[in-house]
Amino acid sequence: MMICKEITKLMSRRLDTSLTLQERLALHMHIAMCGACRECNKQFELLHLTGHEYQNLILDTDTASGSSDTPEA
Repeated sequence: MMICKEITKLMSRRLDTSLTLQERLALHMHIAMCGACRECNKQFELLHLTGHEYQNLILDTDTASGSSDTPEA
């Protein structure tokens, strides 16, 4: 069984890329048994969601104001 430190790395990596079947199973099993990692996983997911919502808000604001990051020719 993986230790919490390894599991938190998987939690983080899972938000940006795909995990192997073995990694997904290890993560799922560990989270099912470890309350601290369950809580940590919720926090990772909340941070990830919040970051995406903030990014969308910034993009929506830039679009509405007509600004862009690319210089005009």
